[in-house]
Amino acid sequence: MSGDLVLDLGSVGAADLPSVGGKAAGLGELLGAGVRVPPGFVVTTDAYRYAVGAAASVPQVLDTPVPEDLAEAVRTAYRGLGGGPVAVRSSATAEDLPGATFAGQQDTFLDVEGADAVLDAVRRCWASLWSERGVDYRERLGVDPRSVAMAVVVQRMVPADTAGVLFTADPVTGRRDRVVVDAARGLGEAVVSGRVTPEHLVVAEDGAVVERRAGGDGQVLTDGQAARLARAGRAVATSLGRPQDVEWAFAGGELVVLQARPMTALPPPPVPLGRFQRIHGPVILELLPRRPLPLELTAWIRPTVGRHVEEMVGGLAGVVVRFADVLPAQDAVVQQFVPAAPRPTVRTPVRVLRSIVRGLRSDPREWVDDPRLADYRAGVAALDALDPEELAWEELVAVPRRAAELVDLVTAVRVAHLPAGFVAIGRLLVVSALTGRRSAVADLLLGAPTRTRAANEELSALAREAATVPGLVDLLGSDGPVQVEDVAALAGAQRWVDRLRRFLQAYGHRETTSLLLVHDPTWGRSPATVLGLVRALLPAEGTPAPPGGAPGAGRRAGAACGGRHGPAGGHPLRAEQDDAGGAPGAAGGGTSPGRRQCAGRPGGRVVPHPGRAHRPGRSLAGCAAGGGGPAARGLPGAGGQPPHRDDHPLPPAGGVRRRPGRGHPGGRRPGDRPGAGRRGAGRVRPSAPRGGARVHVDQPRVDGPCSSGRPPSSWITAGWPRTPRSWRGSTGSRR
Repeated sequence: MSGDLVLDLGSVGAADLPSVGGKAAGLGELLGAGVRVPPGFVVTTDAYRYAVGAAASVPQVLDTPVPEDLAEAVRTAYRGLGGGPVAVRSSATAEDLPGATFAGQQDTFLDVEGADAVLDAVRRCWASLWSERGVDYRERLGVDPRSVAMAVVVQRMVPADTAGVLFTADPVTGRRDRVVVDAARGLGEAVVSGRVTPEHLVVAEDGAVVERRAGGDGQVLTDGQAARLARAGRAVATSLGRPQDVEWAFAGGELVVLQARPMTALPPPPVPLGRFQRIHGPVILELLPRRPLPLELTAWIRPTVGRHVEEMVGGLAGVVVRFADVLPAQDAVVQQFVPAAPRPTVRTPVRVLRSIVRGLRSDPREWVDDPRLADYRAGVAALDALDPEELAWEELVAVPRRAAELVDLVTAVRVAHLPAGFVAIGRLLVVSALTGRRSAVADLLLGAPTRTRAANEELSALAREAATVPGLVDLLGSDGPVQVEDVAALAGAQRWVDRLRRFLQAYGHRETTSLLLVHDPTWGRSPATVLGLVRALLPAEGTPAPPGGAPGAGRRAGAACGGRHGPAGGHPLRAEQDDAGGAPGAAGGGTSPGRRQCAGRPGGRVVPHPGRAHRPGRSLAGCAAGGGGPAARGLPGAGGQPPHRDDHPLPPAGGVRRRPGRGHPGGRRPGDRPGAGRRGAGRVRPSAPRGGARVHVDQPRVDGPCSSGRPPSSWITAGWPRTPRSWRGSTGSRR
């Protein structure tokens, strides 16, 4: 039976994984590919089961004697290596796999010398399979303990001059054209255990060292050695078919590969972005504070918003935009955000010319009389009258299709009338340039009467009137969410409640989060959000409310935008053209005041209401209403897709960042961590200066009166693939 208990490393490969474990199988593949690997042998999983039996704890394994025939087989294999010091390493069947490496969960023994000492080290490797950390790790990954067995690799020690680890892809950015190396003098165990600060290098595809950071030993590798390491690492990755985490050593000038394991949780390769994508990407990113749910994607985003954008830009300019490429999904789970890359077609010149002619011949005010708009509003009213609980299944599943058909009407209206609006704005720009009054253009455009501006003005009026209702200011400023029923219980508040209900009837269709995320409630279904906005606009004590504007500027959240605000007499809520004024738009179009809190100058700060700080991961309205922001979570690892979570962050493509100070107070947006970008609070580190770069954001603990103590869910703070806090930290858990 000894022939099945101990095998030479050169005789095993990937097909033998159940009997030799992941590490031994990988080493066998490397030997078969001609890679220089220290000679050795593997004590198989059959030997583990034969020796250990049903033992399932460290003491039980250590107290079980090794059968004599197995012990003799190990001694014979050790003598075959010529004796001397060896490394004894675990090679479990659930180890060094594409989905989980189990790095640091089992024990490694170095410089073991003597047959009996090797046998004892093998037994201690077996016992480490049942260590507390190993059992806990398997439980978290859902690995059945009955399916796990331990093989053990014994290799001749290499007298390393320098050693370390390398990744054949950048573990932070996901770039496959970069090799990341850590190196130190002496054995590599000092590097992988984190006992030393290694020299850190990044090597480009052509072998050039593009980044070097000295460690405790100063410069360890020459540029030539770094290039040689990168070539060897890429050869290993090519041989094994995926990016690898490789341990290596230089001994007497010879490069030796000690082991290789698949890289897990590796981000997808960065998508190179054009200038247009990097400009408009952050704009679209504001609409996605969280990952869309599968039903939001398939029933709303793709058939309505996505098709609307595709057909509108195609009708106006003959340009092709594929919304499926913007939010690529797997099994309806969105994997990534990639800014749209419009592509001109042969129809583009004709469509652009047609739009110009149409704009010159049309009156931009004609869109309000378009009969398709009346059909659209009638259809929306019909849908709004439906009670989902009363619908048959066939009627219920037809609702998204009916909504998509209504949005098609909006698309047709915009294709027909937007050119006239563009031409009118162009004329305004020309006149302002000729008269030297370019600064007035923004005020003229934003000052146009719109539904959003009307909503803002009514919110201001509600806030001013609330200040006159006894007890209402104190109620709105109390801890916890405030409901309409709570306000109605106040003496003398009924008139104000009636006005609030009229406001909700007129504007309750607006979204609390984003027009893309229909799972989140509207204002009508979440009146507490509107009450939170009213609270943010309450006049500060002793500050007279300016007529027609936002009272109390500078003292309350939403009013402290610092300097010039929006068009509504200093109102902090941004006015945008939508379905009832300015340019034509869909129902609930534009941007809700609940999401764009401030159109002030960059650098304005939100001053939260006393007693309720603005929690990271929540909009201003959400914090005011008492809602909580979800905690940040990392991306799924390479081993499989976890169940979908609506707060599960996903990575934007390379180079996309939120725009500081544009439409949000202090350059912050809902979900942004306070102090992001400041020293000591979280640093945004670009991995490259051009398109295709990603950023890695350190995530310190967030504490505060409105904080969960966890990193916030944000596409900037959590939307990047979860990576170790530093590259050195990622190697510290290795065996």
